[in-house]
Amino acid sequence: MKTTIKLLILIMIIFQQTCNMSCKHDTVFLNQPRVEDRTIADYLTANADYSLLVDALIYVDLLDTLRNINKKYTLLAIDNSVWNQLFIYSKDDFEILDKEWLRSVLSYHIIPKRLLFNDIPQNDFNITYKSLFGDILYVNRTKLNAEVSPSGGIEMVSFSGAFVSNDFTVEKSGGTNVEGNYLLKNGVIHNLDKLILYYKGDSLQEFLSARPEFSIFVAGLRKFNLWHKLADSGFHTVFVPENKTFESFGITEEIINSIDATRFNGELLFGSYIWNNKRFLLSDNCFFLNKDHEYWLSQKLNNTHPYFRIISSLDFRNGYGRLNRPFSSIYVGISVINQPLGYAEPGDRPSCARFLGGRIIDFETIGFRCLPYTQDRYSTDLQMENGVVQVINGLLVFPDEALLK
Repeated sequence: MKTTIKLLILIMIIFQQTCNMSCKHDTVFLNQPRVEDRTIADYLTANADYSLLVDALIYVDLLDTLRNINKKYTLLAIDNSVWNQLFIYSKDDFEILDKEWLRSVLSYHIIPKRLLFNDIPQNDFNITYKSLFGDILYVNRTKLNAEVSPSGGIEMVSFSGAFVSNDFTVEKSGGTNVEGNYLLKNGVIHNLDKLILYYKGDSLQEFLSARPEFSIFVAGLRKFNLWHKLADSGFHTVFVPENKTFESFGITEEIINSIDATRFNGELLFGSYIWNNKRFLLSDNCFFLNKDHEYWLSQKLNNTHPYFRIISSLDFRNGYGRLNRPFSSIYVGISVINQPLGYAEPGDRPSCARFLGGRIIDFETIGFRCLPYTQDRYSTDLQMENGVVQVINGLLVFPDEALLK
């Protein structure tokens, strides 16, 4: 018995020594990104969370592109929960969509190169990359020096207004909490928190005129000779109230068409909704918050009056150093006082009610009105060839305020 046991031990020792001499192992580096030996297409197909994205890519003939191992790609992925927000629950739901439009939208979510977060310049507003078919993506990688974070840093990454859903990096002693940058054999995946709605080939004018819910706004632009702006080669941001918003104040398309345009300041009444030659996506606020340490942006309008426009938001950070992005916290407003709008009182978060030293805003006495964006997150950051549409839920200027005296 003892002889048998000794023999077994000897065999085990010889086997271990042989393995140590003959088996070669790759060096393992901790804290290095793991690269899966699968293509992006293979990974998506095997992942139930992306089953709807796979159905969409098959429908528009793009899935095989992401199986190509001779090129590198970055996929801005949309998981099933995001598709569900758009009332898409099965592959049959894609077939009621215009195939060419969906193909252009999904191709906008593919970059023909591998783009890691660290490849994107930090805190630079004008970073662009070309999508699969050569369309321009606007990219922000913003680092906020937030005192609430243990080491003072929060990072956000967005693509044409859509945040990477796990886009925050909370730096702590001993490491970072980083998600995203999911490396695969032929590229990388970043997961977005919403679908980027890109209307390839459409101008602002074409987009608005094709949608009856904006007909009163379109009628106002036509009435005051502002409509041509939305077909030019510039790039504008347009804040658009829907018909139901105008009608809630008793303003109809018939009334707009019947008024005497010579009695009103059209640049004030309807021009105030056009931010000329300026791009603004919701995620851009992160950049300006970091750059200017302000919760607002202001710009003098192209009018003869002293109106200014302001974009404001609640604090992006919470007590844990992570990010809050409550959708209802983005506002657009105007002021009739001849100065940009300022900070809220210390300790108060900026909102429609707290500005100019923390005083309660009364439009009649201080001259400021601001409106939250629509609560429908798919009515914002609508991107055309020559601009962006942001739907708002109120009116910036009423007709009696734009009467010429």
